[in-house]
Amino acid sequence: MQETGTRLIAGIIHDAGGEVIGSTRLQKIAYLLEIAGYSDGFRFGFRNCSPYSDEVAEAATTAVLLGDLSEVEETAAWGGKYSVFRAELESASNVPPGRRELATAAAHASAIELDLAATAVFLSLKDCPDPWGETKRRKPDLAKGRRLNKAKKLLEKLRSIEVPAPLPAIP
Repeated sequence: MQETGTRLIAGIIHDAGGEVIGSTRLQKIAYLLEIAGYSDGFRFGFRNCSPYSDEVAEAATTAVLLGDLSEVEETAAWGGKYSVFRAELESASNVPPGRRELATAAAHASAIELDLAATAVFLSLKDCPDPWGETKRRKPDLAKGRRLNKAKKLLEKLRSIEVPAPLPAIP
C-alpha cells in the first residue's frame, strides 16, 4: 500500500482544496472519509483518545519524500509546531462531489472541533452510550468552553453532505 497510500493521501489533500493544515486535521479528514464510504483502505485505531491511523501518518511522510506532497513546518502563536501539507499531484477528475465537499468542509473547520467531532463519531461507532459525554471526559482541555457545542454543530454540517454512508447522528 506504500506507493498507493502516498497517492491516496495526496488525493485526500487535493480533494480538500489542495492544502491541509496540521497532521491532526489530516488524520481526521481521512477518518471521516473512510466512515462516509469513501474508503481509501486506511485502518484506524484509537490513540491519544482520538481516531488515528499509522498508515495515514506513514503515507504522508512517504508522499513528502516521493514529491507527491510538500510539507512546510510552521510555528504556532503559542510556540508549538504544525505542518502544512500541499498536494503536488492532481487527483482524478471523477472524484464524487460529496467526497470533495466533506474533505473541504473538514479542512476548513477548526482542528479542535474536528478532533472532538471525529472522536465522538469513533466512540459512537464503538457503541458508546454517550459519545459526546465520553469525548468531554477524555478530552477535557479541548472540550472547554463552547468547543463541544461547536463540534456538535460541525458534525451536523458534515452530516448534511450527501455521502454513500451518512455519518452517525449523535444526540
